[in-house]
Amino acid sequence: SAYADNAVQMALHTYDSGHVLSSKGAITLTRQAGLGASYPAIKLNFKNLIAGYSHEIANALDTEIGAICSKAAETAIAVSTSYNEETGAISVAAKVKCDEPNKYKVSAVLLQDNVYFYQQGATSAEHHMHNAIVRAVAPTTGVGYALNNGVETELGKVYDFCCEFNANELYSKGTGEHALDILRDARVIVYVQTADKIVENVVSCGLNQKV
Repeated sequence: SAYADNAVQMALHTYDSGHVLSSKGAITLTRQAGLGASYPAIKLNFKNLIAGYSHEIANALDTEIGAICSKAAETAIAVSTSYNEETGAISVAAKVKCDEPNKYKVSAVLLQDNVYFYQQGATSAEHHMHNAIVRAVAPTTGVGYALNNGVETELGKVYDFCCEFNANELYSKGTGEHALDILRDARVIVYVQTADKIVENVVSCGLNQKV
């Protein structure tokens, strides 16, 4: 898609939380997104449900993301992360500038790339590789942290959001080239939702990095 660089993916695997590809955070976000038992399906911006065969999903995504990218974002997000190798703590600090008043909420999600797990029905080796796997969400309720104490934000004001994950939430039993490399495989996304739960803006940040 021409808009691939303008979208951030979260892969929600909703087996039991002990499954290699699943987690409590993924199950929580699946419920918050209102996704049912129809797979594969995509909830774009936590609003538009796109389901069907792969080519139908790809075509719909191209159209929907193009429409979204044609509009200016109402918020700006800056994120920095740090990883403490001794404790496993992954600290996230974000700032959100609001250019329009709204009852915004902000959330952070810990993602993991480069996980090899057998995919039933796969037609090529690359289909056994899984990326953007949701490992944890903050706040853990999945409903987001309310900026400005839940009342409408002030025009042009910057609000802070901080949270912490832990590396033990990542899958660490891969071997060889798929062995966990935390700085390579883990990243954090931070997204802002409007009062009607639509994702207004999102950024992705690697560990020990700033965006």
